[in-house]
Amino acid sequence: MNSLRPGGPSRHEMSDNEMMRGYGAMMPGGQGLSNRNDMGLAAKVESEHQMVQQANYKMQQARQNMRDALPGQQVAQQDAMREMTLGESDKQNKLQTGLNALMANIIENATPSGGKYLTELHATTADPVAGPEFQSRLRKGQALGVPQGY
Repeated sequence: MNSLRPGGPSRHEMSDNEMMRGYGAMMPGGQGLSNRNDMGLAAKVESEHQMVQQANYKMQQARQNMRDALPGQQVAQQDAMREMTLGESDKQNKLQTGLNALMANIIENATPSGGKYLTELHATTADPVAGPEFQSRLRKGQALGVPQGY
């Protein structure tokens, strides 16, 4: 078993004895390993590790760019949802405006008064002085028609 570890038995004997006694955590990691036997590429002075390091930097930059782009993508998504909502609201508003205009034309052309009474009703309700009094009288009239006891 000792032959599988790099270095001679003297390099591992102290840490092995400490591990058996339960003091293994007090020994520094990689005890007795030279840089040559370390598995990290940066520990080998004769290796060309700049390309590996540059690849790591490129991956870091790509991850950071994705994190930085996320808020912009969320705002663009919210804008698209807002545009869809506004488009639907605009369609409904145009439809309702068209229906109101159609009803006004039908009332003006079909009723004998030509919509004169509706115009007077609108003027009364929109008047700042007469409007609130008219609306309170309407509420009183509605209250009279509602059966009490519910």
